Amino acid sequence: MRGHIRNRGTKSKPNWAYVVDTGYDAEGKRIRPWVSGFSTEEEAEDALARALADIQNGNPLAKNKPKRESVFGKKEGQQTVAEYLRGWLQHKELRDTSHYDYNYLIEHHIIPGIGDILLVNLDGGRIKEMYDGIKAYSLSVRQKVDGLLRSALEVAVKDKILLSNPCFKDLRPRKESKWSSQKISYGIDEVDSLDLAFDLDDMDDLEPFRAMNDEQLARFIDVIIGTRFYAAHLLTVRRGLRRGEVLGLRVRDMDFKRHTLLIRRSLVVCNGKRVFHPPKTERSRRTIILTSELEIVLEEHLGKQREEKMKRRDTYKDIDMVFATQDGYPYQPNLFVKRHFKPLLVKAGLPDFRYHDLRHTAASMMLKDDVGIQVTSEVLGHSSEAFTFKVYGHLLPSMQKMALARSDKKN
Repeated sequence: MRGHIRNRGTKSKPNWAYVVDTGYDAEGKRIRPWVSGFSTEEEAEDALARALADIQNGNPLAKNKPKRESVFGKKEGQQTVAEYLRGWLQHKELRDTSHYDYNYLIEHHIIPGIGDILLVNLDGGRIKEMYDGIKAYSLSVRQKVDGLLRSALEVAVKDKILLSNPCFKDLRPRKESKWSSQKISYGIDEVDSLDLAFDLDDMDDLEPFRAMNDEQLARFIDVIIGTRFYAAHLLTVRRGLRRGEVLGLRVRDMDFKRHTLLIRRSLVVCNGKRVFHPPKTERSRRTIILTSELEIVLEEHLGKQREEKMKRRDTYKDIDMVFATQDGYPYQPNLFVKRHFKPLLVKAGLPDFRYHDLRHTAASMMLKDDVGIQVTSEVLGHSSEAFTFKVYGHLLPSMQKMALARSDKKN
């Protein structure tokens, strides 16, 4: 029985391997399995010696995979899940907000459940236990945890640290929507395209939602008229802007001559600080058509804001915000909802809608008015029409019936 080693890579990028000549198969062909992936000649020699000893002792030929130094820290057999995920995040190129959100999910949801387990011992059962431990959180949060973990472990598979990804499809957090028989989930290939930044991605649209009906919407509009952020709420419920997009608007983004509004940034909170970030995708960077109703309300709002600026000109910080505090600064998103949205729901006698539900209301009303999936998707800034259909497709049959009924009446 013979064997030898060879560098199958280059001097700068070595890939040492060994081969063992174990005889011939039934067809008379030589059996010479190669095992590669060793960074040094010594590692390959040691592995070859172990392989020959195994064969001589009657044991099956082991792969003797090298214990490589992972770019994420310790040798692959010694890393805990926590060490691996922290190293993975450190080497992943992300925007500040995304990095903050990834780190929060890792430290507060994943590591408490499975962080102390050796990466090579992680299995589906342990992951399921971790998911069971965070069931109190929303479906959106649990899906983000799932997407992050599967994406990180897929890198471990590609780097040959793991043979397969233990975070498999059947473990994905799912919930039957009250408004649809569709199950909500997403795969590894969607993680980078949808991403996990809470205010900027499409993921919040996947969480089961409520949209206002005609009567509720009328009551809501009645109570917002004359309030400080009447224009912001009306713009959201008519055009489906995300909260961060509304609060990130600047005066330069509006063109009343062309009756358009440009979505070019979003206001988000990162490490407790308000920062602006551009949209994640080209479809989120979009132009929205304004109706005369919206233009009138926006012009009135800007007029009142200019009056505030004059009264406080000594302290006013003018950074061109459409919706600002009395001192000109961008509004803190959570305070905006707490102080200028939730009390209005109570005043109107409405259920406890999320601010994001105004976006769903806008989408529902557009589909009800026969705007169509394609245009609705463009207005909302979704990554694709397929995503829009995934979220709102269950509304279409009833909308179609209503449209046909109107058509029948005309004829």
